[in-house]
Amino acid sequence: SLINVGLGENMGYNHIRLDPALSPYLMSQLSETEIEEMQSKWAESMKQLTSFLYQQAFKDTRLSFALTRLELHNLMSMLGWFRDNTDPSVVVDLAQKVEQLISVLGLPSALAYTEGVRMESAKKLGEWSHARFTTESANIDRLLERSDFPSAYESAQKLLNQCISVGEKAYEGADYDVAYAHWLLGKVLRLMGSQEDALEYLSKAQERFSALADAGSENAKGMFAASIGESAGCLIYLGRLDESASAYGE
Repeated sequence: SLINVGLGENMGYNHIRLDPALSPYLMSQLSETEIEEMQSKWAESMKQLTSFLYQQAFKDTRLSFALTRLELHNLMSMLGWFRDNTDPSVVVDLAQKVEQLISVLGLPSALAYTEGVRMESAKKLGEWSHARFTTESANIDRLLERSDFPSAYESAQKLLNQCISVGEKAYEGADYDVAYAHWLLGKVLRLMGSQEDALEYLSKAQERFSALADAGSENAKGMFAASIGESAGCLIYLGRLDESASAYGE
């Protein structure tokens, strides 16, 4: 009905772009209490959408990135709302997901804002936790994007040592974080050209993700495959093409 009267435009993927004047007009009809209640519902819906887009980035990248562009303003506003209204650990997790989504879309201003929100919230975190792990791993991703390999290597080493130090039972999901830290250091080493060293850490990551996948972790299944892929890349540069082909086949 909105489209038929010229107040909406179908942008694809069930995304409707509204006339810029519509929302302010509708808001003017609401009380402050109603606006606060609706903003809370909107924020929770955007949180769910962010998780959906993050999952789809590993399944249907075209849908995920197209909707991320269309929802960019909402995603930025969502981060601001959660930063001002909820626990910093929630903000860090959301910001990391948004960073991952927009990091390959050529949106430097949005990426800088998202990174700023994450780092601001990370300063409010207490003892070592999944949220602190998340922000440290995201920092390494940003260093890799800037091709600052020495800093990325140093940070990845520190992250892995910290994960091993606190142990796999320090908090829920700590065992997954230990596996991911191995994978991340292996990835950094591969990009630096240290293929043999990278294979050592990627092999450990595969073992850990395999065990977690067998225990029922869906995320671990995807990371197990990602570890094999990183290893296959290392094997190419080492001239072990048959092993690389076998790994890509797996």
